[in-house]
Parts: sequence; C-alpha cells; structure tokens
Amino acid sequence: MPTPDDIRTRAASATLMPSTWDEKTRTLDVVISTGAVGIQRDLDSGERYEEALSVEAGAVDTTRLDAGAVPVLTDHGDPTMLGMGRPKPSVRSTIGRAVEGSLRYEQDQVGVSVRLTTADDAKPALQRILDGTLRTVSIGYKPLEVREEAAGPNGLRRETVTRYMLAEISFTPIPMDPGARARSMEDPMPAPADPTTTRTDPAPAAPVDVTAVTREARAAERRTQGTIRDLAQRAGVDLAETNTAPVAVAVRAALNDEVAEPDQRVQRVRDALLGDLIDRQRDNQIRGGRVEVVADEIDKRNRAIEDALCHRYGLIADLPEPARRFRGETIQDIVKASLGPDRCRGLMPDETARLFIRSAMSTADLPNVFANLANKSMVAERALLEEYNWYTKLFGRRDFVDYKVRTYVDVSGLGTLPLVKEGAEYTRAFVGDAKEESYCLKYGKEIAITEEMLVNNDIGDFLRAARRFLRAAVLTESSLAALAISANPTMGDGKVLFLAAAWPAGHQNLSVSGGAPNPTRIAELDAFCRNQIDLKRKASDPSVGVGQPMRFYLGGPHWRTVLEQYYSPAYVPDNTDPTTIPIVDLPKPNRLYVPHFTGTAYYGCTGDTTAAEFGYLQGTNGPRVTEYPEPRTDSLVYHGKDVFGVKWLDPRAIAMNPGA
Repeated sequence: MPTPDDIRTRAASATLMPSTWDEKTRTLDVVISTGAVGIQRDLDSGERYEEALSVEAGAVDTTRLDAGAVPVLTDHGDPTMLGMGRPKPSVRSTIGRAVEGSLRYEQDQVGVSVRLTTADDAKPALQRILDGTLRTVSIGYKPLEVREEAAGPNGLRRETVTRYMLAEISFTPIPMDPGARARSMEDPMPAPADPTTTRTDPAPAAPVDVTAVTREARAAERRTQGTIRDLAQRAGVDLAETNTAPVAVAVRAALNDEVAEPDQRVQRVRDALLGDLIDRQRDNQIRGGRVEVVADEIDKRNRAIEDALCHRYGLIADLPEPARRFRGETIQDIVKASLGPDRCRGLMPDETARLFIRSAMSTADLPNVFANLANKSMVAERALLEEYNWYTKLFGRRDFVDYKVRTYVDVSGLGTLPLVKEGAEYTRAFVGDAKEESYCLKYGKEIAITEEMLVNNDIGDFLRAARRFLRAAVLTESSLAALAISANPTMGDGKVLFLAAAWPAGHQNLSVSGGAPNPTRIAELDAFCRNQIDLKRKASDPSVGVGQPMRFYLGGPHWRTVLEQYYSPAYVPDNTDPTTIPIVDLPKPNRLYVPHFTGTAYYGCTGDTTAAEFGYLQGTNGPRVTEYPEPRTDSLVYHGKDVFGVKWLDPRAIAMNPGA
C-alpha cells in the first residue's frame, strides 16, 4: 500500500455545478481524469517533466477503492501535517470516501462516485461543493507502471502512467486537468466504450504550467484582499482581532476565505458594510438623551405602503387614510425611501434596483412587504378554486407540528356508551392493534422580483407568479387528497382501504356490482356506510353498530350528467323498476365531482371528519410566499412553499363502487 509520501497529486478545474448530488444517499458523481498532460517535478533531481494518466480500461488499480480505503479530502489533506512538502490526510480534512465498485471507464475519461460525510466540521466545504463554488476534482495516486514517450513540444521529457493505484480524491481550487470535475445532471455519465470498436485517440491536451497558474492565483488573491481592506478602511472598520463587532468578523472571514470566488467575497463585504451602515443610522435616532421609539413608526409606514400597493393592484377597494401619501409613488420611489435618499442620490433606475436587490438581507422591511402583498393576492385567488377544495368538506384539519411521522391509534368500544351506576367504575375504550401513520411533505417553487420589474415600476408579474403558484399548490393538494382514496392504500390493519369481505376479514365497503351510478347503486353505498360495526375486543363480544348515513357522493366529472338526471325534477321513481327507485337524498353541495378522479370508480362518504385528516405545517397555514428572500445577481428570489399532508384513517366512513 502507498504511504502519503509515495503519492503524487494532480488537480483540475471545471465550470459545471455538481447537480448529480443525491441527498438521500449523500453521493455525487465525479470525473477524476481525462488523460490531460500536466507538469510534474522529480522530487529527487528537481527535473520538470510532462506526465499523462492513462484512461484505458484497467489502468486504475482498485485495491484501495474496493476496500473502501480511498478517502475524499479537501486540498489533499491538512496543510499543518506535511510529508515531503505536501499535506497529509487528517480526520478533519476527510469529508467522505469513494464508493466501492463505482469506478467507470468512459470515453476518454475515468469516473467514480463519492459519498460525503454528515459531520458538522465538513459542512462549510460540502456547501461550497454543492453550490458550485468549489468545483475542482483532484486525485492522489501512486504510479505502478510507466511508459516513456517522445518529448513534448516544449522539449520536456514525457511519460504516460499506464497503471496507477488510486489513493485519495480531493476537492481543490488548483487547476491542472480541465476535464476532471463534479459531474452535472446535464452531463450524464456515458456508457463504457465498445471494446470491439477501434478507438481513435484525441490530440494530446496542451500541458499546464502549474507554477505559472499558482503565481497568477496568488496575484489575484492579493488584489482581492487589497479591495476588501480598502472597503473596510473607507468604512472605518477596525480589522484587529480584538474587534468583535459583527461587521469586523464578517470582513475578516472574507479575507481568510480562499475558496469562494473573489467577486463573491467582495460582495459579501459590501453587504456587511451596508448592513452595518443601516444599523448605525437607526441607532443615531437617539436625540437629547431620549431614545425615540421608531419601531412602531416603521411598522406603521410599512403597513401604509402595503395598503397603497394592495389598492393599486386591486386587492382592496378602499384606501386607508395613512396609505394615501404613498398612492402616487412609483415602485422606484418606495425603493429609494427604503434604502435612504443619500444612498440613492445620482443613481440611475437600474442601479437603484441592483442596490436594493443586494441590500435585501439587511433592509428586510420592504422585501417583506412584497411577500405580504403576494400572500394577500393568493387569498383572493384561492376563493376562485372552490372546486379543488372539495376535500375540506370531508377531511378534518389537524396541522403537523414537524416533519416527523404522526401515528393514530384506533380507539373502539365507543359505539354506544354504557350506563355508569353510582359508585361504579368507568369502562375503558378498546385500543386496537392497527395504527395509521401520516406525515407532511414540502412542495414549492421559486418566484422572483426582477431588476426589470423594479425599473419598470410594476411588480404585477410577481403577483401573477404568486397566484399561479397558489393555483399549482391547490391542485397538488386536491390530487394528494384524491390519491388518499382512489389509490386504495393499505391501512394499518394490513388490508387495503376498500375490501368487500365483512369484518374482521375485510372492511365491508366495496361493491361487487359495478356499473354507472344509479339510485340502486347509490343506495348500496349508503347501506355500506350505515351497516358498519365497532371493532370487537374478542370474537364473542356482541356487534355494536357505528354506521352513519351517506352524506356525500364522490366521483369523477364524467359521471356528472349520469348522476344529476336522478336529482332532476323531471325524474320520476318507479318502484317496480329497481333502477328507478327514489335516490338517496344528497343536497347539491354534497354531490362532489372531483377533477382528480379520472377512473370509473365512485364513492359514498359519511363526512365523519375524524375518519380522514389533512393539515399543514404549523405556522404556515397553507401555501405561502416566504419572507426574507434570497438576493441573486439581478433578482430577489422568494420561495413559494406548501407543506401539506393528507390521510384516510377509517374505512368505516367510506364505500366504493368500481364503476363501469
């Protein structure tokens, strides 16, 4: 086995985001070599020479890989632990390992999968990998077989490592092999080349001078640090370690961050300085030894702006008096007032828009006003989607405390209450063995206020996007509620929801007659609902009826014409014809034609709201646009989020006919 001092390293750069990340398995596909030529130096003689790694099948010795002994590191290890001038692996620098058996020889490249750790001290590096800031894959390897080649164009000796042992994989910012990278979903791993075909070798890649690249990287780092220090000096920020002010801590962190892109580091400093300036401006509202309470005034002003915008976009009819002073102001005027006139003086509209977007995290009042405006526009939209809210009539609402699975225990023995005589004990309800489970899941989309909207003084497209998100969320909820019934899910007793056999072998709620809905078949569903019995503690216990009448009909829209003819005043029952008997009396609002029921089945339901439940994550109260948006290059991105769960719990409250 190679020791760290035997290992050579090759680094590489890339521009692709690692979107093959699988959160469930914590794995990521990477390309570790494309056979590019790089410059190496002989550690004994100091001679510089060109080296290429073979990408032919069988070139990589997988002894360590198959044993699960190829670590994934940052920068090839801990720089404080040097061996032969190179960092050595350490526990802290290890952020994962290569997956055994995942090596693949592709067309002119070698790929492998890596599994990353969940350790807290690895999260900063992991975040940089996942957001694309740290995109470069490098490997440590030990040459086992080498073939001398003709000298390259620069006259340096060249060799090809035809077989080598993979020792470690690193994410590092130093470039050498332009093709090694974290793999993107848009760049799927190709199938292995057909060994029966003739392979045409590509022209050798031009060698990269690592020394020159390193020199340029250091010069760029000096320029970045100079820019950051100049900004801090102009803002009067003391960068001494003894200064623990948040702005000083943020600037020092940007100075020490050599992984993030220079522009990102400088922008972080600008945002930190801007936030500090705003905080100090608010603190300066202390006058004459008396603290002026301004929070209430700021809240009143924000409410007035929100009301003015609601009136402008037709969400309220009457304009409150405090909002009248904002009635004629443009979005640009409101944005400038939020940022402060001094900071916007001399700026063009697009410059003001970009400044507002960059400052959103430190000036959250107006972005939150926009979020509230979006949520109010969605309230009006939901009222137009009554047809998709059908399940709220049948399912009880019980919100979820968290994302964990919620368990329901079947309590029986409550069909009728026994008499409790004077001094006698109360009998306990019977808790069955069956347990139902439900949970909520998060659904969502991004919506944004763009620079163009702010420049054009119109956020109507943002509100339109919020309403379309709401429509998509309502349709999603309706679809999930329909699936909770039509999918015939397995219940906690191990049996599917609809089962024709009587208790305890089945649920006695499935018709075997089939056919389109008519008075006879609707009456059959009503009978199923009415004849349900309570669970028994033991077989010898008497049966206790707990059935209820059918109060709701559920079916697909295609059954509307068929069923409604029986509720028409023109329908005349004929007791001699079993298909024309009087139909079960169901008011029109209780005849529900569900858009997401696409099959031929239809259902009768008691409307018992303890038999089925839906809910949202506590505090969200349904689909909403979240506050505190994320600033991006030219837009302010909000999250439209819906955390929703639904479950049918009791088969005794519903019956099904499979239809035609």
